[in-house]
Amino acid sequence: MTKHPLQKRQEKVLREAFGYDLEIDQKFVDMPYNGQLIRKFDKLAKGYDIVEVVLPENLIERILHESEFCRQGGMIIRARMKRTWYMHKGRKKVSWAFLYYEQIKDIRIDSVKLG
Repeated sequence: MTKHPLQKRQEKVLREAFGYDLEIDQKFVDMPYNGQLIRKFDKLAKGYDIVEVVLPENLIERILHESEFCRQGGMIIRARMKRTWYMHKGRKKVSWAFLYYEQIKDIRIDSVKLG
């Protein structure tokens, strides 16, 4: 399950990694940045083995540590992309090029308030 349309190379890498019969389902859903995150994620992830996330690391950390999906062995992956800025008709635009996928096994944010 993923939100963003795949570039051809992304689909190729996923199929090579997980099998050519892999079903890829796109869910165009924004995730809440509040107490509903885990409940909504688990509802969307139900029935899937692998979920690609495009979220800030603090939300990925919560999903990894709190979701039923992850407790039951679900895999979280994310695409690493190269961002390139360019000018088009006098406006700054961005393009994204796929680099690779990574499985996210753990994220730990250990911070101390300054000031």
